[in-house]
Amino acid sequence: MSQAMKRISDSISKIWSAAIILLLSLLSCEKEEDYGNRIHSAGNDIHFLYWSGSSEEIIYGNHDYYDYYKRSLYAVDINSRVSHKIADIKTSPDNKVFQKESKIFYFNNLDYLNTKLYSVNLSGSTPELIIDSLETPVFSKKYIAFMRRFYTPDTSYTKTILYDLDNKTEKQIESVRNDMPVAISPDGSRLLLRSWDYFYNNFFYSICNTESGTITDLSVSAQLYLYDFFWVDNEVYACKGLITGFDIINVVTGQKINFSEPLTFGNYYISPSGNMVAYLVEERPALAAGFVGNHYFLHILKAGATGKTIIDLERDNEGIGYFTFSPDETRIAYVRKSTDIYILNL
Repeated sequence: MSQAMKRISDSISKIWSAAIILLLSLLSCEKEEDYGNRIHSAGNDIHFLYWSGSSEEIIYGNHDYYDYYKRSLYAVDINSRVSHKIADIKTSPDNKVFQKESKIFYFNNLDYLNTKLYSVNLSGSTPELIIDSLETPVFSKKYIAFMRRFYTPDTSYTKTILYDLDNKTEKQIESVRNDMPVAISPDGSRLLLRSWDYFYNNFFYSICNTESGTITDLSVSAQLYLYDFFWVDNEVYACKGLITGFDIINVVTGQKINFSEPLTFGNYYISPSGNMVAYLVEERPALAAGFVGNHYFLHILKAGATGKTIIDLERDNEGIGYFTFSPDETRIAYVRKSTDIYILNL
């Protein structure tokens, strides 16, 4: 081989080597293998997570395989990693739990026209009945809003009731429509109401000032598919369903929270402020992984940021769709291998 040909061959080899190194770096870009810290391994599959708002504890639950409505609640201390059982409760599998100070609250909706509110002590106790005969209840901090049915000799009607858990007092919300509560502000001063507009075949939304009784209709009422309502300070947000996915919007202004990529329908978990979302992605094996087995990645998006955090969960495809952000959104807890709880600093 001539010197010229050898130099060309060497140059081509260097180019290919550089290309392969670049390809491998691109394939691994932003994908971290730091799973965080494992704080607990449960005896059975974990079916939901909840980050305590008043203590450094993760609340988790297991469903009973023989009783559809039975759920066992546990708490694990993040720092000491010591766990204890809170209680066995009765509720639908998809129901959330709520916390107020040292108590966990939950709804027993085995009869949807007669939902009951129960509480258990975070340290462990027998469930205690708080309120009976609730229809379509919602919870926020220290308030419950629900529908109550009233009967007259000729007919029956419903009204929205706002219940103060501290004072054990209730207030009727006066409205000319059959409004249903869907979200309460943390201080109980405002209530998001929804009613069905038969003329437009759509939901109608309004905000009620619970102190003055003033009801303000919202222009966002034209949006039919609003769900997962939550409050940040005095602003109410919701997920707005679309044909191709969804947006997180301010219900009053209609302004959406912008992320670096479109949000599609899937197993999303939204942070308390709505500014972060976590979801699971299944990817086929890449060259860097040796083409062996599918990989599962935890993606975390932050509003206004150009990039995202991607955590390689390897080939674990069971029980890893359960996430919960810390109240200050500096950490996320998630389940690996169906039984293990990990915490990752963001």
